[in-house]
This record gives sequence, C-alpha cells and structure tokens, in this order.
Amino acid sequence: GTAASGAGVAADTLMIEAMTAQLAPRIHGSAQWPLQAMLYLPRLGRINASVRREQGMWHIELAAEQELAARWLGGVRQGCQDRLAEALGQPVELHLVHVGAA
Repeated sequence: GTAASGAGVAADTLMIEAMTAQLAPRIHGSAQWPLQAMLYLPRLGRINASVRREQGMWHIELAAEQELAARWLGGVRQGCQDRLAEALGQPVELHLVHVGAA
C-alpha cells in the first residue's frame, strides 16, 4: 500500500498546487472584496472560493460542488492552508463549506 499512498500524496500535492495557482493570482490582483472565484480541478470538478482579509489574515472559504471534492478537501485542508499561506505571504484560515446536492 505504500506505493499507492505515495502516489496519492503526490497527486494531492499536484492538486493543491493547481488550486493555489488558480487562486493566488486572483487574490493578488483583486480590488474588490470579498473576492468570489470559481476554481476547477480535474476529476474533482468546481470549487467555489470566497476570500476576504481581516486583521492581516486571509479568510478563505471553499465550497465543493461534488461530494468527492468535498471529501478530498477535508483530507488536505491543512496542506491547502499551508500552501496558500506560503503563496500569499500571510497567514491563511481555510474554511470548508459542505454543499450537498439539494
């Protein structure tokens, strides 16, 4: 199981990078707050992001449209938060909002 979990970690890292690459430039370039952005990740679908800044910290809320994406985000929340903080150069508080099918 080690190779499979290693591949899973590598895939997670790539997805976190892809998400950060979509979100960080929008945050840096935005003049309107809160920022609303739609992210797209292969195999996981769309993730809605809402970003605001308070007291020197970024508050980012992610809402996955699909159950698989919601579960994935739950498993990598800390990694996402750390990577976004690194990319933005400031602390990030990441919140996950569960959006189930009605």
